[in-house]
Amino acid sequence: MARACARAVTGGVFLLLGLLSINGAASARDSDAACANLRKLPLADVQIANATAVRPDPAWRLAHPFGRGEIEVAAPFCRVEGSIEGNIGFEAWLPRREDWTGRMLGAGVGGSAGHFNYVDMARGLTLGFAAGATDAGHKADDKGWMLDPKKAEDFTHRAQHL
Repeated sequence: MARACARAVTGGVFLLLGLLSINGAASARDSDAACANLRKLPLADVQIANATAVRPDPAWRLAHPFGRGEIEVAAPFCRVEGSIEGNIGFEAWLPRREDWTGRMLGAGVGGSAGHFNYVDMARGLTLGFAAGATDAGHKADDKGWMLDPKKAEDFTHRAQHL
């Protein structure tokens, strides 16, 4: 159920980032600057820690969260990393303007979450989606997260809808 819910998300933060991202940029240099400028967006209760232009040559690789090899991305994108209300981690991967289909993929993580679904985010990006995910308000290695009422509330319904 949580995975289905997450896939249906068009969350305000991810949609806003997608609309404001690199869509107005005409060149790779402009696109990189537009990506970096996302760090300056004044969004209530949202902190953008990093906004990095990723230019694969020929591919960008990222370790799978569960040690299942590497995830490979061949399409250039803007990687936005941040948090909502300080504890709900998120990532948004925004394709270049010419690659974007105008669609958004909210990548669910299933189970008890605590990580980002880079596999589905990479797949979505390859298909021209802006892709985003949250960690559902806690980290996978935080063994007692469900004992924290705020983290439990974030996990049960808030983290996918903010």
